[in-house]
Amino acid sequence: MIDQFGTQIQATMFKDAVDKFDSVLKENSVYTFTNGQIKMANQRFSSIRNDFSLVFDKNTMIKPTDDDEKIQS
Repeated sequence: MIDQFGTQIQATMFKDAVDKFDSVLKENSVYTFTNGQIKMANQRFSSIRNDFSLVFDKNTMIKPTDDDEKIQS
């Protein structure tokens, strides 16, 4: 994932969350996420240079939002 400042962060989903959101998420689209967890990143499993990672589960809420073109692709 990337924000309007160009900061990348790894986001992970497992099992029920994948089933719930697989058809919702599209590459190069903009979303708001709520009810996720912030964890320390395990650098052995990530190529993204960020000390933190996000984990989303079936209780996460994801809503598409308008692209204000502040996020660079």
